[in-house]
Amino acid sequence: MERWVYRTFVVGLMLLVAILIAPHPIATNDGPVHLAFSNLMVTLHQPGHPLQQKAYYISLGPYPNLTIYILLDSLIRVVPPDIAESVIQILSIVGPIAACYFALGMINPRNVWLAVFLLPLSLNQTFFLGLYNHCISIAAFFLAIATYYWMLKAPSFARAAAVSGLLILAFFSHASGFIMAFAGIATISAILATRSYFRSRDLRACY
Repeated sequence: MERWVYRTFVVGLMLLVAILIAPHPIATNDGPVHLAFSNLMVTLHQPGHPLQQKAYYISLGPYPNLTIYILLDSLIRVVPPDIAESVIQILSIVGPIAACYFALGMINPRNVWLAVFLLPLSLNQTFFLGLYNHCISIAAFFLAIATYYWMLKAPSFARAAAVSGLLILAFFSHASGFIMAFAGIATISAILATRSYFRSRDLRACY
């Protein structure tokens, strides 16, 4: 049963990508802006763009929304802009669904099929507005939750570092994803601690 669900899930996502995005990127409100800013990052110091050099500078500080520009910056160096945006759109739609599937698999593998109901959360007005950073932060949120459950099964430094890394990814994708991930992990920890206390009167039993 689980194998059938998995195959159907993968085929469905492939069809979604092939029909909606692969031929050409979907027109979104902020998509051209993301491409323009990413192109600015690529061409800023080139001699043919003196006006850009006078008017702009690049600051790679710890700011949310940075992930999308780093991805687009890397992509448009090797592929045409339309393909670069298509890749970002695929990540924005498929990423949250696939990450939710992974998270549900960590929590209860029998419920992984529920990930299909995340499609309205991916393919909605947020996506069509071109808020790719927010869409990717949703994927980072589910990955952080999944990795946290993975860490609880066998705590280790490497697994704790993975959780921290995904929280950082969520932050640099969009502040909303980071807040959701941090609040989600805090809520899960509080529930586990409360359940442990009422069962054994010992908070250490939940670890």
